Amino acid sequence: MKTFNILSVIVLILMAFGCNKTDVPVNSNELTGKWKLVGQDWGLPDGYVEVKNGYELVFHVDGTFQKQKYNDCRNGNYRLTDSSIIFDYDCATKSTMLSEGVQEEYYSLSNGLLQLTPSYLNCAEGCSDSYKKIAD
Repeated sequence: MKTFNILSVIVLILMAFGCNKTDVPVNSNELTGKWKLVGQDWGLPDGYVEVKNGYELVFHVDGTFQKQKYNDCRNGNYRLTDSSIIFDYDCATKSTMLSEGVQEEYYSLSNGLLQLTPSYLNCAEGCSDSYKKIAD
């Protein structure tokens, strides 16, 4: 009986430590949450280019955001229109940024992929950033 108890404890320990961590599903069609830059299409000869180690973009429920695109200016408020997101950066260097730190980007959200196209750049060939949702 003692051997059975010891074996039972060993099996339970192995089961506890042998379990794999499962990915927590994210609501990929909800804008709020954490996104990672995964691709860019800036009219280059190659077209769409996959991005490794892209920066993160976080939309908070309270209308604030964090975007690691610019070193000196990473936070602000955002608001949605029917087809665009308006980023209003909150930093001292805002006036030196494109569009003086208020940047409108057209967006589409489909199958967990967020595509942002800047309205403040003249991209005749089209330009966009693609983000994948990594957390709610």
